[in-house]
Amino acid sequence: MMAILYDSTQSDRGRDEFWIFYADDFSKPIYQLGAQPDAKHALNLAMTIHSTWLPDIHQQQSSAEERCQRRKNSVEKDYQHLLKNKAQAVQELFYNIVFPHFSNQTLEKEFEKRLLHEDEEEILSLK
Repeated sequence: MMAILYDSTQSDRGRDEFWIFYADDFSKPIYQLGAQPDAKHALNLAMTIHSTWLPDIHQQQSSAEERCQRRKNSVEKDYQHLLKNKAQAVQELFYNIVFPHFSNQTLEKEFEKRLLHEDEEEILSLK
């Protein structure tokens, strides 16, 4: 499946679509799903843009610790307001697992191994 976003200069009405393909053939969609032109509500998919503006990348000479601290501050700032009214378990998940591993840029495979190892230890301690 692919989300197709159309930008129209003639109208603010969304004409976005979902295209469905056979898994072994991406040359032609088998279905194109979207709102009809005369439909009451248009399909207008909102997508986030994750980007960073740097005035001059050559001036961004920082130590690994400084970069890690900036990532930590940035991600915590983005989510703190959403977490303050959440359950304690959700807050612990973010502060003990998500934020540290995001800040340290833990690779997915390494993170997966750690989680599986912790699950195994927890299971063994329950026996």
